[in-house]
Amino acid sequence: MSILYTYNKAHFQKYKKDQEKQNVKVISFALVELKQNSLEEILGHKQVDLNITGIVQAIDQGGSLYLVEKLFYLLDEFEDLNFVIDEKYADYALEVLGVFFSTTKSVTSGYNEAETSRKQSKSATSVKTIVNSRKDKMDKLKDHININLVGHFAFKEDLINIIQSFRFFNKKLKDHPILSIFLVGGSGLGKTEVARMLSNFLDSQSTLAKINFANYKSESSLASLIGSPPGYVDSGTESDFVKKIKRSKAGVVLVDEFEKADQAVHNFFLQLLEEGKFDDAMGEVHDLTGYIIIFTSNLNVDQYNNSLSPELKSRFDLVTHFEVLSLENKHLFARRILNDYIRRAKLQLSDKDIEILIARVNLEQENNLRNIKRKIRLQLFEYINEKDLI
Repeated sequence: MSILYTYNKAHFQKYKKDQEKQNVKVISFALVELKQNSLEEILGHKQVDLNITGIVQAIDQGGSLYLVEKLFYLLDEFEDLNFVIDEKYADYALEVLGVFFSTTKSVTSGYNEAETSRKQSKSATSVKTIVNSRKDKMDKLKDHININLVGHFAFKEDLINIIQSFRFFNKKLKDHPILSIFLVGGSGLGKTEVARMLSNFLDSQSTLAKINFANYKSESSLASLIGSPPGYVDSGTESDFVKKIKRSKAGVVLVDEFEKADQAVHNFFLQLLEEGKFDDAMGEVHDLTGYIIIFTSNLNVDQYNNSLSPELKSRFDLVTHFEVLSLENKHLFARRILNDYIRRAKLQLSDKDIEILIARVNLEQENNLRNIKRKIRLQLFEYINEKDLI
């Protein structure tokens, strides 16, 4: 075991396919751990490249070096076995496993960088981003925001200004890769609606790319988000985040309940907001330049300040605390929702009918816009049922 072969992560899938064409199987060290009592079954009578990236990462995070060394000694008897690793971890591997390896050699150094870059990089060219929107469409942005977001007047003005600034610096100066907005405040105040509003403005036909971090609390949350690295369960499968940004044709991402995510996820977004792109566990590069990422949280301002690192908070371009809407704006919201339902159902209701329905909701006691919408829906159905209009 003198040579440790290294690969460039961006080339891993191509390298794996090339090896399989040569009847060389590329497997993960995790399989060796699972099958350590029957190694002959997976390693005997065939040439194998054993990817040790995952186990070296595990050692770096506090895993047992002693148990790994025991397995390496068991592997010594297999002659047609090579060890490969992501080149980023090669130096550390030599440091902790130096008794087994004396040098490294790249297996992807001859790969065509330009060709691979074209295949691997997923730019936003097929996605409708705010920076690439035509000027005549951008002239309609202010009206779109004012129509679709009730209240929050200072925020709407700030939002329009920062979008205009973002377009200039991103498009003209090739600076400011991603526009990041963090919205804090209680549930049901319209934070999510901001992302949906902008996504619909860019492409009304596709779904909003939404990640809810209430589902990413575990230590494996980063793997769920961008995929498992080679050598781990579900490696090679497309991750949640990648699926959602590919499915959406609008350059808007909603990151909900961000404070509930693991620290590793926070660090991931720290880098994404800085560079504008990320590479997933399969080595595929995803370019989100020109995107708007909206982070939301039910935290108040003090909790926000205490929950996130100063480095991460400094990456957000606009941070706003959403307050409860005034009674006047709640009435406006209720009327808009009700009129939309009436129009879509092709109902004939008078202004008096509408006032009766809104009065039934008791807006003074209700601050959550989702609850208001739900109550309007129920009241409308009961009302038209009473009037035999269904």
